[in-house]
Amino acid sequence: MMRRSNPTKLSVLGLIGACLLLAGALGPWLDFPLSASLYPKDLLVPWPYLGMVSLRWMLLSIGLLAGIGWLSGVRLLLLMAGLAAGLILLNFVHGWMLHDQWLPRYLVESEQREAVQAFLSQYYWPNLNPEPTVSLESDFAYLSDQLQVFWYSSGWGFGFCLVGMFLLLLEYLVTSPAAGMTTVTLLLLFGVIITVLFYPMINAELKQRHGDELLAAGRIRDAISSYETTLRMDPVLRDSKRFILKASRAYYQLEGEHSIPGGYYQASYRGRWVTGRALRQGAKEDLEDSIKILGNVLESNYQGSSLEMAILRQSVEEYRKIRLQQGLDAYAEGRLPLSLSLFQQVYNADHTQLHAGFFLAHVQRELGLVTDAVATLDDMLRLVEHDSMRADLLCTIGDAYNRGEQSLLARKAYMQCIQADSLYNFRAVFDLSGT
Repeated sequence: MMRRSNPTKLSVLGLIGACLLLAGALGPWLDFPLSASLYPKDLLVPWPYLGMVSLRWMLLSIGLLAGIGWLSGVRLLLLMAGLAAGLILLNFVHGWMLHDQWLPRYLVESEQREAVQAFLSQYYWPNLNPEPTVSLESDFAYLSDQLQVFWYSSGWGFGFCLVGMFLLLLEYLVTSPAAGMTTVTLLLLFGVIITVLFYPMINAELKQRHGDELLAAGRIRDAISSYETTLRMDPVLRDSKRFILKASRAYYQLEGEHSIPGGYYQASYRGRWVTGRALRQGAKEDLEDSIKILGNVLESNYQGSSLEMAILRQSVEEYRKIRLQQGLDAYAEGRLPLSLSLFQQVYNADHTQLHAGFFLAHVQRELGLVTDAVATLDDMLRLVEHDSMRADLLCTIGDAYNRGEQSLLARKAYMQCIQADSLYNFRAVFDLSGT
């Protein structure tokens, strides 16, 4: 017969852990700088005999199980709830690192959000309340980079569940007669689970580092083979600029300046001094060289291995990035028709390039293309969820209406901007005062 634990100060941990699990089932598990957050209700998990079950209902069930265990004094239920929560959390982190729409998406949106903020800071009153973002210089070539990005992108719901899991296990341990042995057993259990779940990624990491060593030693063909194996083991690396750059460098060293897969490395090397605000002397020529190299790559209709095609995919992104930079240069020089053409080229090719759409709308407004500017911004509003970015878009809609001397519509847009984000949003207040 299970013994009911005597009420102690530590026994409150079990109750707090159960409450945190219940709260975590309602909060966001992933936060993105531009688009919608991801909640447990959006995640479906396969379950024996029940099919796809919402992660929210699983967490709520585990939280209730922990609550019942604490109220009845049955420590085993707390242990079961803690272990179940731990398995869910580990499986979620595992899925996040393999999901090509989570890890890369966070970095892309972060980069776009920072580009918009830099543009506003240079030319307008900035909104000083943007969502925090992170741009990692190391990209996410290695597991440590991926975990760092996850730390920044995870929401408070995930954090509540993580703390709740630890409190449930701690409650069991401090009331267990054999706490030491139980702790060792739990550590071994989670160690085995982590090894099984993350073995392919750990193996891919080792293979990639071995490729780095081969590349440094001049064994180029072996390095390329190692990178190809790495990409098969961890397909998300196709979105890692750092990994793709290393692979392109290997092809460049092997095949020379006429290498199609090596073109990405050449273009990146040429344009490495490009910044969001200023160009050093001679960098415009470097950009032109990069455009020519990438243009040859994109026009080649090259077909190759999965690694080579991943390099070509990044070449497209680099081409758009350079075109965008050229558009910003033209805008800074007052060459609005040219900047309009360059921004349109990038945004029309890919409407997920939200920073390009934002720049495009500003140029359309300045050229008096009010209807086009509002249409561009309305399209973006459907993709953006975070308040500070929506406020930036709404303020720009107000600016467009002001340019078209439609003061009532402008004032309405500015009011919506303030309603979306009123904290330190000096741009909205400044614009509203002029209507």
